[in-house]
Amino acid sequence: GASATAAAAVVSSPPPRPRAAAELVARGLALAREEGGATRLEWSVDERRISGQDRMFVSPGFQLELPGLDPLPFKLILHAAGGLGQKKLGKGAQGFKSAEGWARVELKCCDDLPAGASAFVNVSISIGSGDRAQPTRGPALHNLSKQSCCGLPKGEDAWHLPSAVDPSAHRLVVHVLVAPCVSPPQSGLVAAGGAGASAAAEREAAEARRPVHQQATSRTICFSA
Repeated sequence: GASATAAAAVVSSPPPRPRAAAELVARGLALAREEGGATRLEWSVDERRISGQDRMFVSPGFQLELPGLDPLPFKLILHAAGGLGQKKLGKGAQGFKSAEGWARVELKCCDDLPAGASAFVNVSISIGSGDRAQPTRGPALHNLSKQSCCGLPKGEDAWHLPSAVDPSAHRLVVHVLVAPCVSPPQSGLVAAGGAGASAAAEREAAEARRPVHQQATSRTICFSA
């Protein structure tokens, strides 16, 4: 009957693919290659480094492999910043403590791309782990040939770090997913919701913003910055 068919379908379904194991590439920094070419970064930060007067904290350097390019050097940066709905820190502000733990997460390419080269990446960010994990935001599309620093759009980029710190380990885990765009930018298309975007362009833009492992197809759509 129908129930037997349904049961057989459940039994025959392939098991979910295990998540790629992260490899420690520097102190506190682990990296994993995901299916589809994305790279998952996990940065473990000592709570003391984000509780004092510093205005930023920088990760150890690491390399990312992007299609058609030699490995490029990158770093992750935490910038003390005003919280949601607050003004930016003034010049006299003293950093994470004055910002009450609010910060931005940034991915920075530390080298110039070769002349004439372009590299489009989708960046998704989250912080915390276990019951302290906060929902992932993004992806946000960036063209590394035009700007070396990648982050979330203004208004979506402020994180309250203390609320995501593991109280037993006294550490914060920052998660960044970097998904390269493997097809060239499509002229005439704009991001979903932009002026003049057709319904098809909006659907493709929404699909391009989804993490690689959630996209309906293996093709990644890119849009000019």
